[in-house]
Amino acid sequence: MLKYTLTIQISWGHCDPAKIVFYPNYFIWFDQSAHLLFDKAGANMGDLMKQYGVVGLPIVDAHAEFICPSKYGDVIEVTSWISEWRAKTMIASHEIHNNG
Repeated sequence: MLKYTLTIQISWGHCDPAKIVFYPNYFIWFDQSAHLLFDKAGANMGDLMKQYGVVGLPIVDAHAEFICPSKYGDVIEVTSWISEWRAKTMIASHEIHNNG
């Protein structure tokens, strides 16, 4: 199974006043990592959108379980993969590990 891992150093702009990552940033990183996964597979999203005349990949369902916070200065790794292919949809899965 093809996977892509994105490494991110948590900066001040990623955090709330308590120096904890503001949760919407995780969804930004999931999206970024998924696009880089497609690039790694040789399926650049920009090229695919142009070739097939689509505006992107709509997200039908998104959720996350937050087990432990990431904080200012931490280094996290976002790993993404396609865990299920269906007739017209797919499930992109993501896992974050905090090395900080």
